[in-house]
Amino acid sequence: MSAMTAQPGVTIFKDELVALASKYKILVPVANPATLDDLLDLATSLAKERKGEVVALHVVETENGFPADEERVSASARRTILEQMVAGRRRTSVPIHTVTRIDHSAADGIVSMAREDGYSLILLGWQGRMRPVSLGSSLGEVLDPVVKNAPCSVAVVKNPRLGNVRRILVPTAGGPHAALALELALMLAHRFHAQVTLLNIAKKGQEEAGRRIIERTLQQVKTRQTVQQQVVVADHVVKGILRETRDYDVVILGASQEGIFQQILFGVIPEQVAKRCTKTVIMVKGAHGPLVTGLRRLWTRWSSFKPGTNPTNGSPKG
Repeated sequence: MSAMTAQPGVTIFKDELVALASKYKILVPVANPATLDDLLDLATSLAKERKGEVVALHVVETENGFPADEERVSASARRTILEQMVAGRRRTSVPIHTVTRIDHSAADGIVSMAREDGYSLILLGWQGRMRPVSLGSSLGEVLDPVVKNAPCSVAVVKNPRLGNVRRILVPTAGGPHAALALELALMLAHRFHAQVTLLNIAKKGQEEAGRRIIERTLQQVKTRQTVQQQVVVADHVVKGILRETRDYDVVILGASQEGIFQQILFGVIPEQVAKRCTKTVIMVKGAHGPLVTGLRRLWTRWSSFKPGTNPTNGSPKG
């Protein structure tokens, strides 16, 4: 184990071997030890298809931004626990590493780690809870900022235990992240010899438009694997998707198109399906460009602005 400083006030304990030579790297933040095994199963299944690596990350939060000695001791102790939890997986064909980091918040630590080491995907567990907020919904105080600010693709997983995967459903309305959802579905399908179905829910008389949407999604992904295509007529998109999920083991949803200043993380339909579906559900979102990310950060600062403070940093005006 080695300790190194990534930036002032932030200490990282990481494997000596974390040089991460692979081009495909998955970051798995550890928040709930009870779901770590299931998340690592999913992460290694995906990484194996790309000859990639997996890093399990635990963030120890510090209030003032400069870790005290006791926080370093706490981080070291938690790292020991994390090492014990993944020790049995060292013998797999997918390299698995562990990192314990002290940072201002869990979300800051996850986003900074992903940015510094150039990860391909952040894989996060979600218990399925959602609460309304201004202009949208919240998945949680850690998930929200990670999904909004991640420099790479993000996958949020509900019920991550895979079990016997035979059928994978990918609902699509032609959104900007549908191709990413299909790519992940095909990776899992290859790993488990499963069938992938692209689904579009259309109103009566609009079936042909639904088939064109499916074709456009397929054209964005290069694959020799067989993908089933299905258009289902339904008046209510969420209900239509939920009816179809009964016959599938895994459902993967790409984020829908959203406005720059909306607080909807994945879109109303993906989030409602994920909340109500009892199967393994994965919501995915590709990385935003620097302009969108910057505008969203600016909006977050202004939306939390309090009279009498400086909106750029929240400090009192002087």
